[in-house]
Amino acid sequence: MQRRSFIFGTATGLTLVAVSACTGPEPEPRPTPTATPDDIPIPEPAGMVRSSWSADPFALGAFSYLGVGSNPDQRDALARSVADRVFFAGEATSTTQPGTVAGAWGSGQRAAEEIIAVAEPTERIAVIGAGAAGAAAARSLVDAGFEVTVLEASERVGGRIKTVASDDWVVPVELGAGRFDSATSPEIVAELSRLDIETQELDPTRAIRTPEGVELDESTVGADIVAGAIAAATALPGDVTLANALDLVPPVARPEDALVGDADWLQSYLRNDVAIRFGADPDELSVRFGLADGARTTDTIVLGGFQELVTDALDSVAVWTSNVVSEVAYGDEGVSIRFATGESLQADRVVVAVPLGVLKSRNIKFEPQLPLSHTLAMIGVEVGTVDKIWLRFGEAFWNTDAVHWTVVGGDLDITSWINLEPATGSPILIGLVGGERAAALAELDDEEVILRARASLEPFSPA
Repeated sequence: MQRRSFIFGTATGLTLVAVSACTGPEPEPRPTPTATPDDIPIPEPAGMVRSSWSADPFALGAFSYLGVGSNPDQRDALARSVADRVFFAGEATSTTQPGTVAGAWGSGQRAAEEIIAVAEPTERIAVIGAGAAGAAAARSLVDAGFEVTVLEASERVGGRIKTVASDDWVVPVELGAGRFDSATSPEIVAELSRLDIETQELDPTRAIRTPEGVELDESTVGADIVAGAIAAATALPGDVTLANALDLVPPVARPEDALVGDADWLQSYLRNDVAIRFGADPDELSVRFGLADGARTTDTIVLGGFQELVTDALDSVAVWTSNVVSEVAYGDEGVSIRFATGESLQADRVVVAVPLGVLKSRNIKFEPQLPLSHTLAMIGVEVGTVDKIWLRFGEAFWNTDAVHWTVVGGDLDITSWINLEPATGSPILIGLVGGERAAALAELDDEEVILRARASLEPFSPA
């Protein structure tokens, strides 16, 4: 049977209109990105698109991580249903695959199974959030025969999967999730294959260079230093940050005749691996649980439009976009969902599948208040930031065919790149930046970001 999509901005009996974006707390001071000269030998890109997840009011961050004092049990606590009326989904509720589309997708299916176990077939279910978790929950519930309405605050579905398609780009631009690990995401692999969405395994070749462009061999020095710091911290009575643990390790210095030293390799590992996998810096991550919080490895990139995964799951489901939920009241009789407009919707049960950043902002009020275990989990599990800068050039200026580029040493703004030319035949580069450096770049205008990106690419230019 052919399904039809129902995506509404308005609905019978309700006046549902776009409302002003909710805002989070005042931002903390952030490091100022490195100054960039204007006489850069890298050409101007023909096109640039970038993300800014920390500034998105309906995300307030890219994905979750475990900060100092938090632990995986808090993810379990966040996933528990309340009074068999309020159910939770999202990557932050996954203990096995947090921070991934596979984790979000699986959490949505888990929440749906919990509802199916306690609900009557005639019940009406609301799902708040039209990202991967909400879409997976809605699809499972609709297939089980329930009447489902999905409520989405933004004007589009997809959540932190954000695909931008344009004739200017030979492949759809993925500003959110765009890579995954094929070995640990079999269901995502199967869904993308069913939908005939193009994916490609990323060639593992790497170009590692100094800021001056000198080629380096791969090294495990940075990872080894971090492993030593984690081991040293096990003797401490309580949890500390990774930065605190690194203070326990003897300082490392660069030999006078070396291009880069151990300290440079450590900085590179923290910036180009840790910050991009977890969206957090050493002074934020738990040394006990932070780096063990899901593998978060990636070996496959989506080239055919990742957002189709969500839109297909929501096919034949009633989706109300541009509707900000301000309150969820629940009790023996069901659930009442109030919108920022003052209108409300009644349901028997609800799946809350909004990003953790939105929950932490407390822009959605729960009545009665959620159990203390949920509140502590929302406080304890943190939200990180990873952003992408997509650049399209008229022709390739670089002198390497490697897919993964890394800069070791120095203080360039963007030191991790993915070269899409081998996969697409088009001179496209993706810059990856995480943690506070991502938050700092997010505050700059496009012109300044392009300038800094060009400066960051100098190590890969023959000039």
